[in-house]
Amino acid sequence: MRYLFPAPLLLAGSLLAGCATHEQKADISTYNPQFLLDRETVEVLLINDHGYQWRVRAEVNGTEGEFILDSGTPVTVVTPQFARKAQLADAAEIEGPTNQIKPGRFASITLMRLGNASYGFFYAPLMNLDHLSSALKTEIDGIIGGNVLNRTAYRIDWQANLLTLYSHAPAAPGDAIRANVRDNRVYLPAAINGQPAEFVLDTGAYCTTIAKDEVDRLRIPREKRKKIQAPQIDLYSERHMDQTQVVLDSLSLGPLQLTDHPVLTWDYNALGVDLLSKFVLTVDARDGWISLAPR
Repeated sequence: MRYLFPAPLLLAGSLLAGCATHEQKADISTYNPQFLLDRETVEVLLINDHGYQWRVRAEVNGTEGEFILDSGTPVTVVTPQFARKAQLADAAEIEGPTNQIKPGRFASITLMRLGNASYGFFYAPLMNLDHLSSALKTEIDGIIGGNVLNRTAYRIDWQANLLTLYSHAPAAPGDAIRANVRDNRVYLPAAINGQPAEFVLDTGAYCTTIAKDEVDRLRIPREKRKKIQAPQIDLYSERHMDQTQVVLDSLSLGPLQLTDHPVLTWDYNALGVDLLSKFVLTVDARDGWISLAPR
């Protein structure tokens, strides 16, 4: 859910009131779309022209838009501008789906299409993503999150810029990493400096991060911590501030076996695209596993 760009630039969306007409309450289940895929596999081209940030073109209610592909965001979101363009007027004021999305205005999506895959009848928060559009130098219309991605098994070949969706899940390979899925996010077991830990699979994160409280729990010595100056854009403001970078003695997660590896600290442990892009990523959240295979 955190968007990290070279510098590094930390980005996240800001919830915005939309131009909706209905004032009704909705249940969390309304974030999970109905799904239809009428073939074994669907291949969708990905867009990448600014480092470690992959995007995809999707069609919402007949209107095409450009969306960030982000497994770290629990729900799919759209911008108010795109909601107006796609005439998503049927919005509701509801409680946020998780503690990552605050209460606000939500649009009703009748049909979203990724290639030949169809996702229908679900709510999407309206979020102002102007800061992402500015950083990527292209108009961003929304974010495709875990509620859509996790409806199928999927495979990302980063070097080929290709997303593959499967109507029938492939068999888990022998070296699959077992995962827990909570609130549409995929959590992976790991070890940091020999201590057990857990990482969110985050295809929206430019770089891998660890939680600030992990630094104290792991007793990382001060000589392995340093401050770096970086611009940060969060939910509410844009500012320059000191970020803490730490060097991990070891990081183990499936085939990832790293030593003396520098990472930034953030709100939670996130396995970002700086490491994911070294592999072909396959995810089956329904069966609870991922695979990181050499290309």
